Amino acid sequence: MKMTNRQKMGCCVALQAMLVFCPLSFAEAASTDAEKYAKPLRAATSEFERGNYEVAQNAFLKLVTKYPSSGELRTMLAKSYKRLGKMDEAKGEFRAAIQVDPNCSDAYYELGCLLEGDKEWVSAAVAFEKYLELKPDASQRKTVIDRIKFCRNQ
Repeated sequence: MKMTNRQKMGCCVALQAMLVFCPLSFAEAASTDAEKYAKPLRAATSEFERGNYEVAQNAFLKLVTKYPSSGELRTMLAKSYKRLGKMDEAKGEFRAAIQVDPNCSDAYYELGCLLEGDKEWVSAAVAFEKYLELKPDASQRKTVIDRIKFCRNQ
């Protein structure tokens, strides 16, 4: 069925009205999720910082199951896997964090570290470069640049 210009204009007006009157924008919906998991995230992070990596892993896993589109949660789950020596699971979660949140700079850095350890030099350099692109004022910028050079020279 072919739409007339008038019908097309009506659809555009309706779409604009939906966007204007929609109670939650996409960003607001994401921040609402972040508010919902803020308290359990603090508790899980506290366990992680105390060195209770298994407890933290289980808490992060529950949160990721409930909020799978959070790059922040997936990154913390991956870090707990890493601390427990579950490197394949950690790499998978860092990649998942990047997939759901391409701006998750910490996931790129951590993935780069694991890839460097596996001697996947090119992939590690790419991950470190993306980290610096997202976090140009990183306090460890010089060290990361050195790591990129090292990986590129292998």
